[in-house]
Formats: sequence, C-alpha cells, structure tokens
Amino acid sequence: MPRVLIPSAEQLVAAWQRCKRRTWPATFDAAMADPLYSRLVNMTALQTMLRDARAAKRAQLQAAQPSPHRTPWPPRRPSATTSPLPSPPDRKRLAAGDTDDDD
Repeated sequence: MPRVLIPSAEQLVAAWQRCKRRTWPATFDAAMADPLYSRLVNMTALQTMLRDARAAKRAQLQAAQPSPHRTPWPPRRPSATTSPLPSPPDRKRLAAGDTDDDD
C-alpha cells in the first residue's frame, strides 16, 4: 500500500508564501478555507516534499557508491572526408564513358 504524504503546517505555510499572488486571499487561513487555493497550496507542498525526498535519496546513493573510474573516450575516428577507404566509383561517369585519364 502506498504511503500517504501529508505536509506539515510549516510546509503548507511555506508553500503558500512561495506560490501566492496578488489575487489570492490575503491570509493563509483565508486561502486554506477556499477549496481551490487550498488544493494549490497542498499540491505545491507535496511537490516540494517529493523533490526534497528525491534529492536526499540521490545524495544518499551517491555517498554510498564509490565514484567509478572513468576511462578516457576512445580515440576519435577520422571523419568522412578523411576516410582511409577509397571513394566509391561514380556510376554516372562510368556510364558516360568518362575516365580519369590526365592525358
């Protein structure tokens, strides 16, 4: 069964202060009495809780794992213009009877 996250009163007040606008109710209690604003405040508080929990979990995992030894990148391959292979024959030139004679 999934855990139910319930933000504390301090987290709700912090979320209200972070997301309130000029058009919102002037006080925290008035905002929590309105169904729309209370849902927005709860949603913001829950998002903050989840973000902080993920950051703590990530930090815990990074501290537990030794840093992997990174190998250097493999040597860079030559680009298509400097290919070691000969260029393919030009079929149109061959069909036209054109040759590479320099004479």
